[in-house]
Amino acid sequence: MDVGRPAQQSRSPDAVVVACTHELPDDGIKAAQIEGVELIVVRHADTISIFQGRCPHQGTLLSEGILKDGILTCRAHGWQFACASGCRVGEGSAQLKKFNAIVVDHEVKVDPGEVLAWSARQQPDLSERVSRSHPSQVRSLAQLPGPKGIPLLGNALQVPPSRAHLVLEHSP
Repeated sequence: MDVGRPAQQSRSPDAVVVACTHELPDDGIKAAQIEGVELIVVRHADTISIFQGRCPHQGTLLSEGILKDGILTCRAHGWQFACASGCRVGEGSAQLKKFNAIVVDHEVKVDPGEVLAWSARQQPDLSERVSRSHPSQVRSLAQLPGPKGIPLLGNALQVPPSRAHLVLEHSP
């Protein structure tokens, strides 16, 4: 199993167990939590990694996603992340925070200090996201920009059939 050098990765004697290796089949995901911070433990190709447990897009639990062929897909909007690095597949620079996984005697551990320090740095980002998601002015449906739709069909007839798959892939 390629999990690095546990003795050198463990900087804290306070590392806590977040999973056992027998609980993680290949392409398996296990949810974990340290003091309210959601984590996921993933196993792919005999490598165990620990990542932040919520999608950076809108905070959906990644433990509810799908892990296949080394790609973790968020269930909410389909964002995909490489299990080896945590980098988003395709467009964008979004990346999952990867924590040092320490595997000793079939136990997967993580340093809670590393997790809590990262979580503390994320708090300003969370408040920005909340304030952006709740605009100060509420507009009526008629005030929203966009082409006028046809009753029941909406704007479906305005999408060229040759581009329908592209439009659907890029919708939020």
